[in-house]
Amino acid sequence: YNIAPGDKVAVVTDEESRQLTWAVWGLPYQSTGLTHQLFVRPGGKPIPKTAQLLTRRCLVLADGYYVWRKISRRGRVPFRVTLKWNMPFAFAGVWQRNENGEAACAVLTTAANPLVEPVAERMPVILSLEREQDWLKPDVPLADLLEWLAPYPTEQMRIFPVSAQVSQIGLNIPELAEPSQPADQFGNYVLDFE
Repeated sequence: YNIAPGDKVAVVTDEESRQLTWAVWGLPYQSTGLTHQLFVRPGGKPIPKTAQLLTRRCLVLADGYYVWRKISRRGRVPFRVTLKWNMPFAFAGVWQRNENGEAACAVLTTAANPLVEPVAERMPVILSLEREQDWLKPDVPLADLLEWLAPYPTEQMRIFPVSAQVSQIGLNIPELAEPSQPADQFGNYVLDFE
């Protein structure tokens, strides 16, 4: 219910076995620690590091994700984004082996769709069911991969506020994924988002 960078996430890699496995969420990024997401410029080429990593692709499995809307200099309200039918889905991901030999992954992000954009500028790339298997094929041209890295259709998603407790790393209870009265991390309720 509450996964943070450095935790293990369920993935299917592009290795021949195509088995469900675990990977550390976050790729080594220079000497500054982990990066758990890589931004792909919409309508253009990916950043160079992403283009290189697109040769090791994976599906990162989820049933939703969190975004935070900034409401003041320090105040943020968390929201959960899911598909309308509450089914699991796959983020477009890339992976590699870290220095310990473990699988590590990052989620590709793109510009937010109109549903998510009032809360966050970017969103993870969610693959359609038809594209999930294609994403793992080794011979897909880079131009096709980039075409698939578009915002997910707005009409197939929903977004709702959740408990500010989701900001507490290590807290992992089902209530974190349930709709809640919008409040920032300090417990201040928010009455109007318009």
